[in-house]
This record gives sequence, C-alpha cells and structure tokens, in this order.
Amino acid sequence: MRILLLMFGLLTSCVASAADWQTYGTRHTENGVVTAYVDASRIVIDQNFRRVWVKLDYANKKAHLLSGEFSKKSLDFVLSNKVIDCKRQTFHNETMLFVFTDGTSHAVTLDAASVAGRC
Repeated sequence: MRILLLMFGLLTSCVASAADWQTYGTRHTENGVVTAYVDASRIVIDQNFRRVWVKLDYANKKAHLLSGEFSKKSLDFVLSNKVIDCKRQTFHNETMLFVFTDGTSHAVTLDAASVAGRC
C-alpha cells in the first residue's frame, strides 16, 4: 500500500508540475461552488478510450464532504484519473487523490465497476 501511495504521489506531482489545467465547468452545489478542470497536456487517446486528469476545486474550503476518518477534514481539491469510453459513453475513475486544506492527502485506487457513470 505504501508503494502504491508513493507511486501515486510521484505521478500526481509530475502531473501538477507540467499541467495545462483548462476549465471545463462550474457547478453550484449545496456545499458551494465546485470548478472542474481537465489537464489538456495529459489527454491520452487509445482507440475508443480517453484518459484524462481531472481536478475538482472546492471554493468553500470549509466543506466537509467525506465520511469516516476524514469527516472533520476540509477538502481543498480532488485529482482523479478518469477513463472515458467514447463508444459506450461511460466513464470511471481509476485513482483519486483527496487533498485537504491542512496539506494532508488521501489516495484511493478504485474498482472500475464500482464507480462507473454515463457521459
């Protein structure tokens, strides 16, 4: 698990340093405004699939959106590695990194079947 977190940390630091974040939407939620960005420099095209890095930036830095051990932490932003199947018009997140306002973070590797959605 530590190796996974280290690899994810190295990968996301490379993504952050060479990123070309482009705004692709803003949403008003019950927890405040969330702005979504996509890293235009890291889009990978493989036949019907697109792999992209997405950043969700929470304007309300005091929002407590997670449960369990992270319920008292305020989210700053979330990075996710999203896979989009253009043929099926579905997507899923492979990994997510929750970054909190106190500077700590929590990485999660996800099972595609458990987090799939429709485009």
